[in-house]
Amino acid sequence: MKQKNKKPLLVAVTGDIGSGKSSVIKCLKILKFKVWTADLATKELYDDPSVITDIESLLNEKIATNNILNRKLLRKVIFRDTEKLEKLNKYIHPKLIEKFYDFITYHTTTEPIDIVIAEIPLLYECQLEHEFDLTILISADREKKVERVMERDKCSRDDVLSILDIQMPQDTKSRKADIIIPNNESPYVLDLQIKTLSQVLRYIANTRKDNQKGDKN
Repeated sequence: MKQKNKKPLLVAVTGDIGSGKSSVIKCLKILKFKVWTADLATKELYDDPSVITDIESLLNEKIATNNILNRKLLRKVIFRDTEKLEKLNKYIHPKLIEKFYDFITYHTTTEPIDIVIAEIPLLYECQLEHEFDLTILISADREKKVERVMERDKCSRDDVLSILDIQMPQDTKSRKADIIIPNNESPYVLDLQIKTLSQVLRYIANTRKDNQKGDKN
């Protein structure tokens, strides 16, 4: 965990495709946490004509028609060429962090918020963990992840494995994470874990706030 002298407590949730990040985020929203998702912010960026133009120039690929990005074609391009994937990530992720801080500024100016949670699938791959006070990894067995994605996206096993193989190994992420939430069991078990996690996060945020008050006195 990295201590930062600022408010609110910034928490990143990450994990491989099929690990169950979306389920965790859904639970956290129910528990009234402020949540920002990188996937939604990325979709907003991909609707920006200037961003589309930059991406086509960066990748040297025609991936849009009438300023509408062909997301399926983009995925095909970057998953077959790791160099282009890296270029895209280096271009997109600074913009995502800017959007994240815009989100924080907007909400903290309208109401007091002690915790903001960000869902960022490629947190460690893009070396964004330094932006956060706490990182949480949602982990799952490889076969469980494959089964979930195949069922959800109606895709082949090879398709899922090709995505998993270009992501940072889960064991490596585990060594970097502050908290690990295993997600191999039922939704009920996950729900119990997230309720416990919510208590831990609120305790950390409250302790941090008390310490900051003490520093001012």
